Amino acid sequence: MTECHPFVLILRYDLRFPQYAQFQDYRHALQNFMNSFSVYLKRRNIHYHYVWVKEIESSVNPHYHCVFIISAGQYSSYFLTCEAQNIWSRICSESSGYASDSLLHCCPRILRDGSFQWDVLISRDDPNFEVELRDIFYWLSYLAKINTKTLNPGRGNRWWGSSRCDLCG
Repeated sequence: MTECHPFVLILRYDLRFPQYAQFQDYRHALQNFMNSFSVYLKRRNIHYHYVWVKEIESSVNPHYHCVFIISAGQYSSYFLTCEAQNIWSRICSESSGYASDSLLHCCPRILRDGSFQWDVLISRDDPNFEVELRDIFYWLSYLAKINTKTLNPGRGNRWWGSSRCDLCG
């Protein structure tokens, strides 16, 4: 995306379901979130791509790790995250009657000095662009861990997905 946009914002969210509610259709909940957030971004002419993975560990319900790569413009990550929280909270409350903003967790990037960065803004003109890109790749590689994923989930049960990557679309 940096080929087409001078600044790119990277947001990483964990989407969780209420702990004491068992959902029947996780796929529908995730699809509803991705569709709703995509509509929100498109209406604001924000170019984006996303990747998601599903994990299940000790909970009855799975959770999702999502990364959004967004053309940075006049919108702050705060407003984008608030909208994502509203959408996920609404989806969870429709299915379980339980709504909480804490079901969407922003995942910080830990910097070399130990500080946290809640969103990542990169610039293609930054002299440290390659180093930044390598650090971001490491930060996002968490999504690729295999110990909480099923390698052969069965028909119709996907454990990852992404938007189509047309470079400047």
